[in-house]
Amino acid sequence: MTSAALANLRQADNESLRKHMDRFGCTVVQIQNLNPEVALHSVLLALRPDKFTDSLYKKPTGSMDELRERAKGYVQNEEMSRFRNEF
Repeated sequence: MTSAALANLRQADNESLRKHMDRFGCTVVQIQNLNPEVALHSVLLALRPDKFTDSLYKKPTGSMDELRERAKGYVQNEEMSRFRNEF
């Protein structure tokens, strides 16, 4: 698999941030010698517009590890909202 696979990867409208980040991560690990900056740029383009994406544009991350760490809080908020809406 090549980095071109990342160009077609997009977060679906109904796809959770957790699911998208997991899918993105699975794709990234299959690409040999992937430049970390290419991966970081690709994930920014793949995310649908929302509060998490806005925060990344306001305060960019320096690495994929930092991006994953920041995503955790948004994933928790998203899951808590879904949980509350179910009841």
